[in-house]
Amino acid sequence: MALGNLGVTGVSAGDALPVFLETPDGDSAMDDTNDAVRVNIVAGSAAGTEYTEGAVDASITGTALVFEGAADTLVAATGDATNGLDVDVTRLPALVAGTANIGDVDVLSVPAPLSTTGGGTEATALRVTIASDSTGLVSVDDNGGNLSVDWAGTVPPIGAGTEAAALRVTLATDSTGLVSVDGTVADDGITPSAPVMVGGQSKNFDGTDPGNVDTEDDVARCVLDRNRRLLVNAVHPRFWSYHENSSSALTDASVQAAPAANYSIFVTDIVFSSGAATAINIFFEEGASTVLGPYYLEAVAGRGLTVHFVTPKQITAATALTVTTSAAIAHGLDVTGFIARVT
Repeated sequence: MALGNLGVTGVSAGDALPVFLETPDGDSAMDDTNDAVRVNIVAGSAAGTEYTEGAVDASITGTALVFEGAADTLVAATGDATNGLDVDVTRLPALVAGTANIGDVDVLSVPAPLSTTGGGTEATALRVTIASDSTGLVSVDDNGGNLSVDWAGTVPPIGAGTEAAALRVTLATDSTGLVSVDGTVADDGITPSAPVMVGGQSKNFDGTDPGNVDTEDDVARCVLDRNRRLLVNAVHPRFWSYHENSSSALTDASVQAAPAANYSIFVTDIVFSSGAATAINIFFEEGASTVLGPYYLEAVAGRGLTVHFVTPKQITAATALTVTTSAAIAHGLDVTGFIARVT
């Protein structure tokens, strides 16, 4: 049913017109609490479900929030209950000129031409200018480790390489400083300074033990007396000693076996005596060649001889030393020497 123009009398201009609507089933359509007309859309493109604030997710059957997209098409807003609404910022307003505080910014990726740590080339790397008037210091470290410096692509290890390929350090000729090598203790002093110690300790020569190291090849200091005179052991470390006493004649008896190649026997001392009134002589050989003697004793019991070589007598390298006597009489023989490398 359509109503045309109605003329209403008894209502002053500007006053509200009271209207009462009644549904076909006899119910009033007026919301008595808010004095508003209730409308129920039962069909059409505008039909849908109305949700109230605080509704449970399970009760939502449609899209709760939409916005206008391309070509005036309504698009559902994306998001979730944990993070809320997803926002993609495609443009920002220009920063104000001068000083601007934009707060803390987390940069997830750095666009070109800036280079991230450990990447990029030298030509495109980010440069940092160090102020020439700064009072601070620039520190270079390697996170607590040893700082390495590239040298032709390979870092040379400490103490390795040849002299020709070694890294050179140029000392300035106009420098006012001095390059010095200092030892730990100065001569006749107790404080660290120069000169460099060769290594030594002073000892009293009073008959007490000056001390020793535990085993062979241990590092040892030089020992000196209180007047700085070096204590030297005159005995060769590879000394040898031969002794023989009998009444038998000796024929090519071994005094010292042949040493290894490049080593020689050296003879320092010979002591020989006879115990009978019979003449006797003694000589030493290397192979078939006599190298020492012969030494003669007349026919008198108790005669003897002693030979000490200030310059030790050298035997041919890698050759044994033997001894021969001329008579089978009582005698005594002692020979000492050492073995040393000669070539």
